[in-house]
Amino acid sequence: MITEDGILIRVQLAKSSMTQQDLAKSIGITPSYLSDLLRGKKNGPKAQEKVKLIMKSLGL
Repeated sequence: MITEDGILIRVQLAKSSMTQQDLAKSIGITPSYLSDLLRGKKNGPKAQEKVKLIMKSLGL
């Protein structure tokens, strides 16, 4: 299940014509880890910090 933050991030990616792979590379994580973050499979403190970083980098 996609998290609320995951939905916001995916919408912003679509608006900016950026792929998940592009985003993952720009913040230094793997595309599979980004996918896990967006789907809520990773949700510990470190994962939440990454989500905050992602949202900040996308201007959310």
